[in-house]
Amino acid sequence: MAELDLSKRTQALTEIRSLATVASQQVYDLPEDVIGVRELIWEPSVNHVRLKPWSLDQLRRTQYATGSPSAYAVQAAEKQLLLHAAPSAAAQTTTVNGSHTNSITTITVASTASFGSRGRIAIGEEIISYTGTTSTTFTGCVRGAERTRALALSDAATVTWQNLELTCVVKPRLMFNIYTT
Repeated sequence: MAELDLSKRTQALTEIRSLATVASQQVYDLPEDVIGVRELIWEPSVNHVRLKPWSLDQLRRTQYATGSPSAYAVQAAEKQLLLHAAPSAAAQTTTVNGSHTNSITTITVASTASFGSRGRIAIGEEIISYTGTTSTTFTGCVRGAERTRALALSDAATVTWQNLELTCVVKPRLMFNIYTT
């Protein structure tokens, strides 16, 4: 792929994306615009485990197990990420406390216990990055991260920690041709 080759040489198409783990789930769909994964971190800013890249053959030869993920493989054709071991627990969740506009940068929730001190959360269709926490707030929020749109948040909406952080190669927002002479 020309995009992947260009990114390797220029780092121009590298972005951070995130996913939430599900208990005992080994296979995760990659975001549509992701064309390659360079690095994967499980529980950024808590345990911060940098997972080892494996080939699909290596992962398939390994017996299914649950626990703390230590390795991953990418099925490029299916746009899927496979973890070994499958997480034994789902990503941390909480709920929004009160309604919030789409521009507010501090989000009040029931509790931030077990969330990372920085990271990303999903509320509905929106991904939000944050730089700090108190016992009941996410602070320094950047709304509409990962090419999502900032939305108004309703009281009691579910907040899910995006505890898999992918450094990945993405399709450019505007596809273009590169000509050489």
